[in-house]
Amino acid sequence: MTTSSPIYYISSSLGSDAFEYLAELVDGDERFFFSGTAAGADKNYNYNENTVLVNAIKAGYRGAFWDILRRIGEGSAEREVERRENEVQQHR
Repeated sequence: MTTSSPIYYISSSLGSDAFEYLAELVDGDERFFFSGTAAGADKNYNYNENTVLVNAIKAGYRGAFWDILRRIGEGSAEREVERRENEVQQHR
């Protein structure tokens, strides 16, 4: 089977702190979804048992899961929920 897509792997020669090193390299670059480090716990895009995501949905956040997590990281999700709560109160 031939593939034209690039294949990436993390070499074991990078050592045991490879994920921390990679997290530092991509920190702040919005083109990367990176998690797996203690420092990146707030950037966890894994949906399995993601308590931040579960709590956000319970609080009324809607949309694609990755986008909810992105908005939480930016702080814009909180403003969105506040706006919705205000709209609901105005209609009562």
